[in-house]
Order: sequence, then structure tokens, then C-alpha cells
Amino acid sequence: MKRIVGLVLALSVIGALGLVAAIPLAMSSSGRVLVQFNDLAPEQGAFVGSTMLRGIPSGGFPWVISEGTATVTFGGDLRVEVQGLVIDPSNATAQAKGLAGKNPAPFFFATLSCLDASGAVVNVNTATVPATSTGNASIEQGIALPSPCFAPLVFVRGSFTGASSGPWFAVSGF
Repeated sequence: MKRIVGLVLALSVIGALGLVAAIPLAMSSSGRVLVQFNDLAPEQGAFVGSTMLRGIPSGGFPWVISEGTATVTFGGDLRVEVQGLVIDPSNATAQAKGLAGKNPAPFFFATLSCLDASGAVVNVNTATVPATSTGNASIEQGIALPSPCFAPLVFVRGSFTGASSGPWFAVSGF
């Protein structure tokens, strides 16, 4: 019986220490993750063409992606990593135009898209960053978080001019 009481006491102390150690993390809200997407879905299927999603036009070709993640912190940091975001190499039209398996946009940027309390779309863009022709880019920028932000989506968009304007190629999803 003494062993059980001793074990319960030891576990209680360990649990309390773990709780105390977690408090500083909870109090530092600026770096905490608000929402994280471990998968980004490329533009495919019914979204290819002139389809608008949350007021943003699609890229006009089916795309593929090797890897993509997005994270938004309580402090408003938007981090997006993409690898291999390119036009679908098996698309016949892209093959005929010499675009298959390539990213033709020299810049990518991200858009956090939210619905406000009335259901209206609120889109907030990052600045552009360089993107490789093989579809790799890393975006890490602070944005003003909409409040409230219902049903958040993160888009990866392409820019041909360096301005934060252009079609989407991938969106949070799976």
C-alpha cells in the first residue's frame, strides 16, 4: 500500500511540474500555432479553368505538388512551404505548350482566406517570394489576421509580375 501511495505522489509531482513548465508556452501566444495544414492540394478536376474559389481565379491547368504545408500563428505569422508545385506533367495541353512539369510563375505568394461573421470572404495576401521553375518556395511573413476568421483556407498563388495578384495553384486540403 505504501508503494502505491508513493507512486501516486511521485506521478502527481511529475504532472504538476509538467503543468508548470507548460504555462510559459501558453502565455507566449504570438508564436503558438493557430491553425496548421499538413497538406496542400493542387488545382485539379472541377477547379481547373475559370473557376473562382473564394474570389480567387484558378491557374488554368491541373497542377501537382510533391509536398506543401501551411501554418498560421496567433501573432499573425503565415508560413508556407511548397516543393514540386508544377503543372501536371501528364496534361496533354501543357505538354503541347512546353509547360508540363514546370512552374512558369517566377513568384509565389500566399493568401489566408476567411469568412467573416456575415459569411463574406476576407482575403489577406503576403508579399511575393521567388519561386523556382521546379515549384519550390518558402513564404514566411507577418499578416494582419482577420477577426473573426471562420473556415480558414491558405492558398498558394502565382505572380508573373512580382505583385501579390494572380491565380491559385494549391490550397489547404488533402
